[in-house]
Amino acid sequence: MWAARTGPEQAVSNLAQWVTLFGIHRISVWLRDRTIDRIAYLWARVAMILLVVIGILGLVYAEQAKEKIIIDATPEYLID
Repeated sequence: MWAARTGPEQAVSNLAQWVTLFGIHRISVWLRDRTIDRIAYLWARVAMILLVVIGILGLVYAEQAKEKIIIDATPEYLID
């Protein structure tokens, strides 16, 4: 029975627990709601996908720029 009990720590969102851990004790109602956790997880996933896409595009651009530098640095008599 003890393990099935839900205390005030489990009733608030994870973000609210982090905020209180950092010393802020006056937490607004929208931050105590558990739906804010789902919204935060969703935006965290979107941010991670964007970081991966930007990283891949950066690698592709760097590879193209490196090839362009090699081609531009090659003397003209070696190109033909």
